[in-house]
Amino acid sequence: MKRGRLRSSVIALPLLLGGCAHGVEVDLRPSAGTGGRSVSAGTGGAGHDGGTLAGGTSGSASSAGGAAGTEMGTSATGGSGGSDAMDAGQGPSGSGPGGATGAGGSGSTIDAGAGGGKVIDTDAGGRDAVAGMDTGPLQDAAVGVALPLSTCGRWIVDKNLKRVKLVGVNWYGANDVNYVVGGLDKAPLAQIVNTVRDLGFNTVRLPFSNEMLYVTTTVANATVAANTSLRGKKPIEVFDAVVDAVTSAGLFVILDNHSTHAQECCSYDAEALWYTSDHSEAAWIADWESMAQRYASNLRVIGADLREEPRPFEDVFSTTLVNWGQGGTNDWAAAAQRAGNRVLAKNSNIIVFVEGIDAADNLTGVKAHPIALQPANKVAYMSHQFPTFPVFPGDTSLAYGDMTAAQLKTASRTQWGYILDPGQTFTAPVLLGQFGAPTQTAWLTNLEAYMRELDMDFTFWVLNGGPKASGASEPFAILGSDWTTVNRDARLTALQAMQKAVRGPGIAAGDTCTQN
Repeated sequence: MKRGRLRSSVIALPLLLGGCAHGVEVDLRPSAGTGGRSVSAGTGGAGHDGGTLAGGTSGSASSAGGAAGTEMGTSATGGSGGSDAMDAGQGPSGSGPGGATGAGGSGSTIDAGAGGGKVIDTDAGGRDAVAGMDTGPLQDAAVGVALPLSTCGRWIVDKNLKRVKLVGVNWYGANDVNYVVGGLDKAPLAQIVNTVRDLGFNTVRLPFSNEMLYVTTTVANATVAANTSLRGKKPIEVFDAVVDAVTSAGLFVILDNHSTHAQECCSYDAEALWYTSDHSEAAWIADWESMAQRYASNLRVIGADLREEPRPFEDVFSTTLVNWGQGGTNDWAAAAQRAGNRVLAKNSNIIVFVEGIDAADNLTGVKAHPIALQPANKVAYMSHQFPTFPVFPGDTSLAYGDMTAAQLKTASRTQWGYILDPGQTFTAPVLLGQFGAPTQTAWLTNLEAYMRELDMDFTFWVLNGGPKASGASEPFAILGSDWTTVNRDARLTALQAMQKAVRGPGIAAGDTCTQN
């Protein structure tokens, strides 16, 4: 997530596989693969070639559909969903990225189910039953929002074209080596979700790794010690329960593909791109199709953040740069457009978020090469900013933390703020998806001043009270290490002051939009 500034010289970095460092050279050329994992469309449709995954030949194909109701046993307004099962693969030695294995053999596949086992009615206001709740009822926090959400000019709007401002937090852990969001060992899931809602946030960005999707062994009891009903569940089932809990409270979820292999992000390693030597672009897209279909009936799962911080990859020999719209294997804009259209084909209710390159800080390429999706009103962009940025190899410009307020505003507008200008061919929403600090620093104050000027959507880094899977503390936390105490400091006060929408269609008389 946060990295120090790099010198222009090339350095050797390890490839992280399943949280373990291996000093290996990797070939990042995407390959079509031969007989890799496939995900079928609909019921028995042709699968997508997922490429050859680490460890071997082919896994079994997954299927959509499934029995009525869910493995979790959840019920939902509007009908019952399909199976949320994740089955062990039938291939003799295939596996997910980083060596994720299933019971009885490697090569696990994702069964998308029929709508992910949860249906949400189009007008928020009701409450759905949630499996695995260990404490109290959840109240709906999104009454009056007409779902699904889409985009209209620079705004995110509901189906009545009224602006919906996304104000949220990041809640990591499903991307890391325990495969489980943080805090479930310390506090009941419902309690954590209630705290997020009661602090005035309406959105949770949930990072996950591709590896997590393939794990068919159950999570360690210690990781869900405060949520006994989640014991014996597979990682994807725990993730389902978290999504259910968040959305049943009336909050929105943005799914964030944080990394391929389970690890704490980020460095200039082989996770820097959306594909790796053992998980091709085709496999990455197929995973997204499965996730999009899995939650298609839950209209409060409003976002698919395609990839965390596309950035340069350095090995001992060279630096591999990522570009926006310049063509070639590492053209992130082209890859995001391919993936985004495939996601929307599976779930037309979701908004596709495309992060900038160079650790999500650089969206300058949007002006000449905006992302074009079908439907057109389902694309938004995401930027990140920390005081150490810019940080990509060879960069010598002033870090944001060393800028004056005027300098930061100018630099931020150049990088991504201009996309919010109305009436342009590239105009679209921009959500500041990661920003944070241990205290209310001058940099954070300056950034938030620009955010208030724009009335920006945002998700703060980070909710997690720690510790991380590595055992390290979390200095950016909103919650205390007990996951119950709230750090009611100047940072939280500033965030809460930005929660109410003051601009946008249906909010301010002068702000209108024409549906894309």
